Amino acid sequence: MSRFKGGNAVITGGADGIGAAYARVLADAGVNVAVLDVLQDKAREIAEAVASRGVKSIAIAADVTDRDNLAAAAEQVASDLGPVSLLIVNAGVGIGGGYIGAPHCVVPDARTRENFDDMVRTLSDGFPRNA
Repeated sequence: MSRFKGGNAVITGGADGIGAAYARVLADAGVNVAVLDVLQDKAREIAEAVASRGVKSIAIAADVTDRDNLAAAAEQVASDLGPVSLLIVNAGVGIGGGYIGAPHCVVPDARTRENFDDMVRTLSDGFPRNA
């Protein structure tokens, strides 16, 4: 983590669960954090908790399925924090019921694959990166 100290991280799905845990761990390592989530109030709570650890942190209402919304989020991150050193793509929709008892094989349809590819492309192309 020391190589990211003083850098900026973006976490999609950062308002709870694993995303919120990432935010706390990164803050403890001295990394500034942008918490992106559709749960705006919870994202704000996590960003405030992270900022209390001595780093910059912002909360952004963002929907990873909306390319324009992510582009606006990327602009806000660039304006408020600067270039991104670490991008954690944590947002997503579960298959329901958790992993135990889930179907052994979940085959996404073409639309699901298209949405996923679009999200990854937007995330990787949209956020300013450190050189």
